[in-house]
Amino acid sequence: MRFSRKISRNTQLILLTLATLLLISGCLNNRFVLSALYNRADNQIRNEFNKLGQFQDWQKQAFEQRLQTFHYWHRRQEMPVYAALLRDIQSKVTEKGNTTLQHTTNWLNAIEDATERAQRCYPANFSIDLIKSLTPVQIDFIERRFAREQRKNRARYESKTREQRMQERLKTAESGMGHFGFELTRKQKRIVLRTLFNTRSLHDEYYQIIVPWNKKLFSIARHSNKAGFENDLRGHLAAVFSQLEERHPDTFAFNRKLWRNFALEFVQSLTWEQREWLKPFLGKLARNIDIIASSDVSFKPHNDAKLGCLPTSDLKVE
Repeated sequence: MRFSRKISRNTQLILLTLATLLLISGCLNNRFVLSALYNRADNQIRNEFNKLGQFQDWQKQAFEQRLQTFHYWHRRQEMPVYAALLRDIQSKVTEKGNTTLQHTTNWLNAIEDATERAQRCYPANFSIDLIKSLTPVQIDFIERRFAREQRKNRARYESKTREQRMQERLKTAESGMGHFGFELTRKQKRIVLRTLFNTRSLHDEYYQIIVPWNKKLFSIARHSNKAGFENDLRGHLAAVFSQLEERHPDTFAFNRKLWRNFALEFVQSLTWEQREWLKPFLGKLARNIDIIASSDVSFKPHNDAKLGCLPTSDLKVE
């Protein structure tokens, strides 16, 4: 089953990263700070898991093994890919006229590919036995929490107008860069805001899919003794990543083209001062990511493909 290449809000923010995150990270371009922030991501995933209910110690340990396996794979396999992408961007954006639509298309494809790999290797996809172990009480609790979080997210989204949401996203990018001394030009603000407004939302369509998907998920979980349970669950988990684009391919194609053009237009709008700032920054950031990718982890890696994806290489950066 092909995984969807989503132009979601998260992907939009990553694309704005070409114009924002790489810039607002300027004061954080230190491998010790970056490493601490990277390692903290595990705690966020762990905390979300623990919020799902009261788990037995062995269930927590089982999830921890899968989380560690995901972390190790991502650290060794994916972070060098990010560093290579940054170096490629550096080689194209620091000189005016060096960037083409093919370049920005390649960068966005690389981001989408990385998203797909993370989706395939996420711990939940390797937790069939853990899900099978859930008691009816645990399943009921998790289902209620899913529904509650869903209602909260929808209410928060719908409490604002489309214009308010777009202005908020622009303000977030703008304030972040301004905090570190990088100011968007008026032209760049217009480019960002126009692209946000022109992006075709699939918010309602998403909930039309995810609500019945959740319902079926918990139905499958409650029948763990049924023949074919594992195959049913694996197929259902994989389907969540592809259904939206499969049902709305034209909207995805439109948004993908829109954001590729945005990336090119934004790069072309960079001032001489902005390009001069990017030259050393992108190289240093890529180098620091490579160092973190090759550094030791605080746990003994699990060499078990049943627990998650495994890195194909274990290269060291001296």
